[in-house]
Amino acid sequence: MFQSICPLHIELKNPEKLTEKEFIPRSGHRIVVDEKYVYSWGGYNYDPDLWDLDDEDHTYPLLKELWRYQIWTGEWKLLKTHGDIPTQLASHHLVKVKNHLLQFGGTGVPFGSANTNCLYDLDLDTLEWKVLLKPKSPANDNDDDDEDGDEEEDNGVPRPKYGHSLTQVDNCLYVIGGTCGYVYDSNIHKLDLNLLTWEEIPVNSKYIPQPRYRHEVIYYKGKLLMFGGGAGVNYSAFNLDKIDVFDLDKQTWEKVMTFPSEQKLDQGDSKKVFPGCRRCHSCVRFKDDVYVSSGLSPDGILADMWRFHLPSYQWTALKLPLPKPVYFHSAAVTDDGCMFIFGGVTRIDDQRTNALQIMWVQIPPLKLLAFNTVVKSLNLEICKQNYQTLIALGIPRHCLDLIL
Repeated sequence: MFQSICPLHIELKNPEKLTEKEFIPRSGHRIVVDEKYVYSWGGYNYDPDLWDLDDEDHTYPLLKELWRYQIWTGEWKLLKTHGDIPTQLASHHLVKVKNHLLQFGGTGVPFGSANTNCLYDLDLDTLEWKVLLKPKSPANDNDDDDEDGDEEEDNGVPRPKYGHSLTQVDNCLYVIGGTCGYVYDSNIHKLDLNLLTWEEIPVNSKYIPQPRYRHEVIYYKGKLLMFGGGAGVNYSAFNLDKIDVFDLDKQTWEKVMTFPSEQKLDQGDSKKVFPGCRRCHSCVRFKDDVYVSSGLSPDGILADMWRFHLPSYQWTALKLPLPKPVYFHSAAVTDDGCMFIFGGVTRIDDQRTNALQIMWVQIPPLKLLAFNTVVKSLNLEICKQNYQTLIALGIPRHCLDLIL
């Protein structure tokens, strides 16, 4: 449940009834959401004091864990998965397609030494992982199947990589950029989910964005918009006053100027400002707006939140500093407009969090406002035993299904 449902107000929620050894703080993970749950998969934490290194099944420092957060009760639960579980659990990417989680890419430890370009599928009903696509490349998962050692990749298949973007457009997934650990790229690949075939998208423009990783890509009306990212050392990052836009029909890139936010000054004057450059940030789309939060810049960890209006390319600085500034975090938003920011690094290369930062980007439907009030007074165990009685009392079945 939520303490309050107030649009553009950030609520910080630390896990209840769980210690840091039970629920290790993490970075480099990914989250996805539906109307009932937040799912978090993978991640990294190198602090050995948080791990049970005597456990033969430990995967230090990578977290082979699927956690599920019940949105309306605030309860975290660790789900035990099985099957062909991915081992590349940092800076991978994840999408939810119906009741399946699809993972593409990622790296093991040391970063860049064990990357993958496999496509993994987790069935959320059975919690079984399967490999949907395993390209024939010895660089993939340290595969030894190719005795000749030929390093040629399958035609149209992205190289094993991490820090890329993964964007769903209808029945296709688009992968842009990423790194193998030493080389960065800005290549575009498309996966047809019906045929399970890869295709590298040719670029018909002279302009091509600089190679990068840990950027974010949003789809809007036939175009892919790329926000930020970086390459190399010293926390370098790309600016957001101009963004790179790829037209899927024309197969062309262009760098488009955006419009700044107007910031009021104490003397009654104003100035125009853009978001600072960043990498390892989060970026979610809700309707015609994109919300960009936190991340890493050459000046340190950012705590800001920005709204980008897609029809006008207008930035608005939101006066909502994150309670816990982070980078290498992950974010997602529900269809009703509830945005979740989970985990991340809170002190550069040193400290991580397992807190959720929650913000409604719009006023939710009246039924959810009312339901949130009702949930606070419910005993869930009694509810489970008296489901039909509650239905008879007039509580909507849809609402009860959100908490039971």
